[in-house]
Amino acid sequence: VVDCAEREEGFLMDQVTGQLAEFSLGIDCDRISDEVRHALKRHAIDSVGCALGAFDETPAQIARQIALICGGPSSCGVIGTSQRTSPDLAAFANGTMIRALDFNDTYPGGHPSDGLGAIFALAQAAGAEGARVLAASFILYEVFGALCDAVDFRERGWDQGTVLQIALACAAAPLLGLDLQKTANAIALAACDGPATRQSRAGRLSMWKGCAAPSAARNAVFLTQLAAAGLSGPDRAFDGRHGFFEQVSGGAFEPRLGDPCDASPAIKRTLLKFLPIETNIQSAANAALALRKELCLEDIAAIRIETFWRSWHETGSEPAKWAPDSRETADHSMPFIVATILRDGGVSLDSFARDRLVDASLRAIMEKITIEHNPAFTAEYPEKMTTRIEVTARCGRSNHAIIDHPKGHVANPLTDDDVEAKFKSLAEQRLTKAGADELLAWLWRLEDQVSVDPLFVMAAKSRPC
Repeated sequence: VVDCAEREEGFLMDQVTGQLAEFSLGIDCDRISDEVRHALKRHAIDSVGCALGAFDETPAQIARQIALICGGPSSCGVIGTSQRTSPDLAAFANGTMIRALDFNDTYPGGHPSDGLGAIFALAQAAGAEGARVLAASFILYEVFGALCDAVDFRERGWDQGTVLQIALACAAAPLLGLDLQKTANAIALAACDGPATRQSRAGRLSMWKGCAAPSAARNAVFLTQLAAAGLSGPDRAFDGRHGFFEQVSGGAFEPRLGDPCDASPAIKRTLLKFLPIETNIQSAANAALALRKELCLEDIAAIRIETFWRSWHETGSEPAKWAPDSRETADHSMPFIVATILRDGGVSLDSFARDRLVDASLRAIMEKITIEHNPAFTAEYPEKMTTRIEVTARCGRSNHAIIDHPKGHVANPLTDDDVEAKFKSLAEQRLTKAGADELLAWLWRLEDQVSVDPLFVMAAKSRPC
């Protein structure tokens, strides 16, 4: 236990809570290197684009409806509208839009940008300038990455919201101006109230797949507001009896938190997606793209895929992935994605329309696919995301392609031009070309902005029907 009595009488917190709280309060934008600041802006741009591109998705519509009907004090904007709601419901609505297309960024262990919608909302409620948004974003990514590096929560059956809730409490506390004690209380509350099971990402996937982590973000905002108002959390949230170590992580750990000037902070180890599909299918998709020009669909006898364990387990180990009946299952189905690319030459947002999910010609290709776990590929993950596809023709001739670093991987990253093109393709579904360009330019200058209000104003300027 870290005894902080010299700071405030009677105030105790365990080691991890203290480490996270002191780290969070020690970050400001001036300490962040230009290179890291640039990376943070790339991810902010990507996330806002994903939110605008998903504006009309059913989960996004439901989230906005609840936020705008049930919200309390109207202090926070909802991306794509001129309306406001309470900070926690804005966090949920914004996060759901960022997440709905499964096109936002990914760290091994989950999607840290699921929390950026909450940061935008809280920054507006607090009147924070863009530099503080970047500092909070750095905290979010760094704590998220440190926790995922310390414990494989996925393999213990815990969902990524378990991590996101703690990371976002760390990021929210300085935005709201909390002191050390209140920051520690927010973190302790998030650690005790946050564990969520990963069942929402197994088998047939429902709309909740894209809402689960934004729900954790909503709860983190609510808990941080409680701490700001003076609500105390448990002293030993991590190492106490029935605490996080005992119940969730299966043992003690110490997060390794980087400095804003480090060469490789978590934000730079977080990949931006090139295709709107589950992260671990990206290499299979790239391999299918490489093979497609050499194939005649009618001649295919068999398609054999070897991949790393996480990819196999997440996207090719369950019967539901061979019979996807929802968009959420389809974008997590390696058979569906590979078959779509081999037939259509690519995968896009239109690939998940209802008629595609029941397309008999796609199902016929999927039935020829087998997926195997290759232990050698697993041993190199996440430095490599190796997938090999071999297609055998009826005559016995075979072609194969192997991909280690799909486009978007940190070893094969999107360029700034790629990020801008992706943003425009998504944002222009909602905004005019001029409106998308204006918002993009504003985001590239985020550290100079005195308020985040213009973000919500510009994002609400929908093009005429």
